[in-house]
Amino acid sequence: MKDLIGLDFNFPFDGLIKIADLINYDGPLLSHFVNLKGDNYLFYWVDVNEKHNRWLLFRIDLYSLQNFIKKKITLYEMITNPNDGFVYVVDIDDAINYHNCKMVIPSNIIDEYLPKKDSFYEFEPVDDVDLYALSNNFKSGLLELHLDGGGIQYGSIPLDKFSVLIPKIEDIRKYLATSFIKLHKEDKTLNLDKDAIRNLYLDTKYEYIYSLAGSFRVILRPINDQLYLPGSESFADEFANEFVSIIDSGFKKENLQHFSVKYNKNVIKKYNDFVNYISENKMNFGIKWYNAISNNSKRKFISSKDTEHILTNLSEFEYDETEIIDSVGRFYSINTHTGSYSFESDDEINFKSTGKFDKKLFDLIKFISFTDTYLLKIKRHTKEQIGARSKISDTITSFDSIKRSNFIKSLDLEILEVKEEDKELKQIGDTMSSSREMLLKANHYFIIIQNISASSGNAKSSAVASLIEDFGIFDFKPKYAVDTDRIYNLKGNPSKFIKELALLCQKIIKEEEQIIEKK
Repeated sequence: MKDLIGLDFNFPFDGLIKIADLINYDGPLLSHFVNLKGDNYLFYWVDVNEKHNRWLLFRIDLYSLQNFIKKKITLYEMITNPNDGFVYVVDIDDAINYHNCKMVIPSNIIDEYLPKKDSFYEFEPVDDVDLYALSNNFKSGLLELHLDGGGIQYGSIPLDKFSVLIPKIEDIRKYLATSFIKLHKEDKTLNLDKDAIRNLYLDTKYEYIYSLAGSFRVILRPINDQLYLPGSESFADEFANEFVSIIDSGFKKENLQHFSVKYNKNVIKKYNDFVNYISENKMNFGIKWYNAISNNSKRKFISSKDTEHILTNLSEFEYDETEIIDSVGRFYSINTHTGSYSFESDDEINFKSTGKFDKKLFDLIKFISFTDTYLLKIKRHTKEQIGARSKISDTITSFDSIKRSNFIKSLDLEILEVKEEDKELKQIGDTMSSSREMLLKANHYFIIIQNISASSGNAKSSAVASLIEDFGIFDFKPKYAVDTDRIYNLKGNPSKFIKELALLCQKIIKEEEQIIEKK
């Protein structure tokens, strides 16, 4: 290879990260690199012998690089008019060791090392950021967002598009992270302590490192600075893999269903918003995760052509979920004829429910008081198509008065206090004890009746038979002897027996509570 006149120079090659091969013919001939400060460099192959490949290396501003890609300036112009006023010449062996590095002014570059004067760009960039090198440098896994098309240039993106797209991606991450963290905290097999939960939060949040050329790229990393053992998968790896999989989920309906059930319907809603935007703007989007520490990686790509298929799947996807909700609060409207109700919780969540009582509870609605607080078990059925309003159907399957439950619990303490306070009050305590026993029995039967009302088929028949068998003729005697005998004689008519027993239980509960309050 020819000797060139120049100054020996120790260039920091280890700090360069490959972005793209701009010209590739049986190997790279012109490649784009960036250093950790964000400076852009081009490597241009010029010579070879049995030991080395020789390259010219020069710094280039992004504007000039974009003009080269757009065929507005030539490679010859970039080399002969470098940003720094000089280029580097370096010989690289097969083991990627650097030799004979020199700083050379353009006039000392021999003609056979220069491209033709009309060397306009005639290729397409093959861009693939070396995330391994970046991940090694930062000692962290990295997430790369890659955008092109839709007016995006090599290394830049219109602000009006960037400012809309990034928040849409963040919405997916945010809703996914919330559900991801909740699942892991509820997984008792993980036995997470406070530090592990803190790491879980930090591993699912990202911070911006910098943007790179090669279409347009954003490099992110988890904000967690904890180091993990080499080869061990972290929460950051697990979450990033799920994040990438969400971006790919729209290609198959079953994947959309899987993630909507595993995480949250809002994740799919935000994904729909994101895909709609890149479709409208004819963008291509790639996402890639790489962690050099754990050797974990995953990547997916959506082209603007793919979005039509994905949006079709999303439009046909229907979210259908049934969940059981427990809530404590008060009723503020009830229609005893239709069984409809409106309910609001007493907690900070301010949960609201409007729906109907299970038909099997209709006979018990009349006993509800608007001044009492109730524990409700609500079966909520949510049906929704992406882009449409949710259809929510709530059904109360059981309810219990909090006042009555708490009243009975506190009664034991009150009776004990009364009996110990003065022997003369023993008679009052005995009366309270008697009322307490009546209350317990009435409450016991009332709960059984509620459960029977909510059951059906063989289970209901069996429960009714068991209740009739358990109901003793002396249960509410002697005080409620007449009512007890009348209901006991209805054993041959199960339906009427249950209805009348429910009414008696409500009567006993009301009267005995009044007696205890007076005492």
